[in-house]
Amino acid sequence: QAPLLGFVQRYGELFDDERARAVARDWLTALMRGGIYDQVGGGLFRYSTDESWLVPHFEKMLYDNGLLLSSLADAYRAGPSDEIARTVRQTAAFLARDLDAGEGAYYSSLDAETSGVEGATYTWTWGELGDALTDAELELASRHLGASERGNWHSKSILTRLDGRGEAADDVDRVLEKLLAARMERPQPKVVTNLLTEWNAIAARGLIEAGDAIGDRGIVDQGLRTVEWLLTHVFAEERVLHVPGGEPANSIELIADYAATAAAFTAAAQVRGDSDLRDEAARLLDRALDVFATDSILHMTSEKTDLPLRPIAYDDAPTPSGAATLAEVVATLRPGDTDTLDRLLAPATGIARRAPFMAGTWLRVMTGRVEAAR
Repeated sequence: QAPLLGFVQRYGELFDDERARAVARDWLTALMRGGIYDQVGGGLFRYSTDESWLVPHFEKMLYDNGLLLSSLADAYRAGPSDEIARTVRQTAAFLARDLDAGEGAYYSSLDAETSGVEGATYTWTWGELGDALTDAELELASRHLGASERGNWHSKSILTRLDGRGEAADDVDRVLEKLLAARMERPQPKVVTNLLTEWNAIAARGLIEAGDAIGDRGIVDQGLRTVEWLLTHVFAEERVLHVPGGEPANSIELIADYAATAAAFTAAAQVRGDSDLRDEAARLLDRALDVFATDSILHMTSEKTDLPLRPIAYDDAPTPSGAATLAEVVATLRPGDTDTLDRLLAPATGIARRAPFMAGTWLRVMTGRVEAAR
């Protein structure tokens, strides 16, 4: 639940709440160090199947990793560390290596299975580790990466890094690089080659925000290339396409596509100081309000829908609520337009009270609104 983590991070910083900061810090640290994160190749797996976040469902999603990068950006600004910076670089490298669709775009996901076996690409027997590493390196893997002869999952090892970048960090980094080279010789999971506007926009924003936070221009440029792809491929006149070039999904207009793309353009404009991109984000915002808003309610679809009723989706599941992201764009692009922002926030107070776990994006926007009014 990256949106909820984002809310806790923002609350801690805006209200100088050490408990919230500690929760956010511990939450992100557990993600970075556990088996739910690919210690060898970078990138977050879809979810964990156990309480200790050791055993993931080995699928990797584009949106999860874009959201992770945005969370890492917030964390680095709150407390810079080599561990966060390395996780940013490793995750950006994973996107470029494993999900690259060309021209700055990214495919949607990697399957969990390889040749019908879940996690086959990512797990290690003791013998496989021994074949890839020297005896000294194998000892480092045992001491710092959770590897063992017995294994921790079906007689294999899911690698973790529970001590972070502690003792012998550079040596452990080199061990992981050797293991990645060895792993690339294995059969790889299938790439799901869907191209989705919202997910690419989430990735672009994450890359730009994280690269900017750690001062890595190459990662910022990686995100800006995705923004350029969005500018070139996802528009049909004024409409934002859900699946660029696809059929029949091109007839669908979704608020999440508009909102995520406007948010990515806003992040790019802030980094580049680009008034044209900011104007494009503002144009998208106005179009989205015109297409999806009815008074204070933000619908999920345009009026053109095959559904008997236009749906309303205010919850974060599993990507951020499109309605909430659009409210965030209003707050960022037009901080003085509190009338519009308050009108959009009012219907979301219900989900924020009744199901806060599903309202992280709304709560993040509301926190900023409260702070601005103080």
